Amino acid sequence: MKHRQGLRQIIALLLAAAVLGLAAIYGPELLQVLRRVDLNWAGAGALCYALNYIIRAQRFRVLSRSRVRVWPEGLQSACLHGFATYMMPFRSGELTLPVVLRSVSSLTLAEGGQLLVRARLLDFKILGMLSMAAAFVADIALPGYVRLGWFAIGLLLVAVPVLVAWLGVKGYAARLPLVRHLGSWTSWEFYTPVEIVLSFGIWTSVASVFFCVAQAIGLPLSITQVWLLITIQLPLQLLPIQGLANAGNHEGGWVAGLLLFGVPASAAIEFALASHAILLLYVIGLGLVGLILGFFVRARNSEP
Repeated sequence: MKHRQGLRQIIALLLAAAVLGLAAIYGPELLQVLRRVDLNWAGAGALCYALNYIIRAQRFRVLSRSRVRVWPEGLQSACLHGFATYMMPFRSGELTLPVVLRSVSSLTLAEGGQLLVRARLLDFKILGMLSMAAAFVADIALPGYVRLGWFAIGLLLVAVPVLVAWLGVKGYAARLPLVRHLGSWTSWEFYTPVEIVLSFGIWTSVASVFFCVAQAIGLPLSITQVWLLITIQLPLQLLPIQGLANAGNHEGGWVAGLLLFGVPASAAIEFALASHAILLLYVIGLGLVGLILGFFVRARNSEP
């Protein structure tokens, strides 16, 4: 109960800080951006964003072996975790998932941590495969060395879980139960087909969000260009270097990708800031939905 109340207070404070910060710092610029936005595409992006978290809630159910229900517990957990991960600096929001799951299910903090690790190892594999495939997309004009380098990065993402497990086996960390599990978690056989399909669905939804946001701000990117862009942008989200509200990671990924497509630096920065403004609105909405879903969770828990 204390975990739940404390988490709710943290989310509420972050929401208030985000809204006040946006109003005070980016208010005029944000209004100018929103005036130029194609609302149809922005609305489509919001729907894809919502679909992303519905699939994540379903993956929570599958990974927890049905100990986390999709409605409303799984969906609330996905919303609060997504909000915290995006808004809190240095990827510290990731650590909220075990607490969230503990507050809405029978999972212990350790089991919630194991679920988080399993999900992230699977994400590494999926993102790595997408990066390796993006390196061979024919209709994107990229130098050969860039394609080769991006393929190598994708291969590294796929291999990271294996390397972590191998290093754990060789050192003191191998005595930890979680590290011992990593060896089995790095194999595809450990994951069910449903878990793999859901993970691909998550990243397909994320790519759809990027595509819709690009169209909304007047950036004529093709599906394949968005594909390459997310393989640049999303791995940055896995690094513990982000600033508050994902500042820095988002802009860096978008600018790097757009420069590869030949977009001038000044225009790339403008597009990056505009897309960040829209995504921040999505994330604030996500946090509000998470708080609202808390009423449904409490109502279910109070049932005899």
